[in-house]
Amino acid sequence: MKTHKIEHIKSLINKYYAGLSSKNEEKHIAKFLINNPDLKGFEAERAIFGYFYQHKQKKTYFINRYLKYSVAASIAIIMTTTLILKMSNQTRAYAWVNGKKISDIEVVKALAQESLSNVSVNADIIENTLAPFKDNNHKIQEQLSVFSDVELLTNDDEH
Repeated sequence: MKTHKIEHIKSLINKYYAGLSSKNEEKHIAKFLINNPDLKGFEAERAIFGYFYQHKQKKTYFINRYLKYSVAASIAIIMTTTLILKMSNQTRAYAWVNGKKISDIEVVKALAQESLSNVSVNADIIENTLAPFKDNNHKIQEQLSVFSDVELLTNDDEH
């Protein structure tokens, strides 16, 4: 290794410790120390600049990971939007009448109105259904009165 490079790095390190070094000089120090791991006398500086170098690598990794997730999310959103738009263009309203698929909503409404008008509404249907129970009402009352005449025995009465 040439001594003038080592002397130059030592002067840059002294400048770094004095707080006068630039970002480019610090990058130069870090590259030199990483590329020359066997060089003696720079262990503390190698640890300092190695820490900063690894820290920057982790940030890059997180940015790359964030970028991958962003791209994946964007693709998912684009595909979902495309699918929704394609489905919205298709006719959704239809009815099956006598084995035929009808998609014209006005025809379906007219057929529904016609079917509803054919349904007869008999207001007395409930009364007619309940009539047999009204006739049996007096029988139910008689049976209930039989039970009201019976006294209930308690455990004290049995002894």
